[in-house]
Amino acid sequence: MKKIIDNIIYILTAILLTTIVLLKDKYFIMLCLAAGGLIIIGILLFINKNSYALILTPVGICLSISIILYKNFKYPIHKVTLIFFMLSLILIMIFTIIRYFYLLNFNMQTHCLVVEAEITDLIKNPNLEKEVYYPVLTYKKGGEIFDVNCPEGFYKDIPNIGDKMQININPNDYMDVYFKPPISLVIKNVVSSICAIILAIIVLVGTL
Repeated sequence: MKKIIDNIIYILTAILLTTIVLLKDKYFIMLCLAAGGLIIIGILLFINKNSYALILTPVGICLSISIILYKNFKYPIHKVTLIFFMLSLILIMIFTIIRYFYLLNFNMQTHCLVVEAEITDLIKNPNLEKEVYYPVLTYKKGGEIFDVNCPEGFYKDIPNIGDKMQININPNDYMDVYFKPPISLVIKNVVSSICAIILAIIVLVGTL
């Protein structure tokens, strides 16, 4: 199914780009086709769980709204352009926040088995001048021993060998590990997106 949708997306993209090039002198029709094409391709990407859907779909929707404002309400082109960019930013940020929490919840449900892991080694990052180490975690499950590298940012200070920590693993695949992000990182990501939304709304209200 995924491959079929990928082929459909490829064909639609080729047709859309060819049509836009052929209609480059008919600006309004070209924009209408672009808006509709972006929405359709964005929906197909969403079905395929492709993250680009979070960009194409909002851009297509906002382009459609901008066209309506320009054609039916006679908004000047500079205002329509600014509205298009601000609306696109707002929708992209909203979709991003929704997807972020969806992935957090999905990963926690998929990796619902909590095990205790021990830091058995520290590997220095050779690409950085400062002292940055990646802990190697070892844990036992199902009579087997597994090793996994702890991702950067999961810990604040350089840990000690022998320290223990809890990690989440997939009960159907003991090698599939998920490191739940610290609450501070979750708050930082969400707040930054909300701030972008608020600024875009302020500019949008001023434009309208």
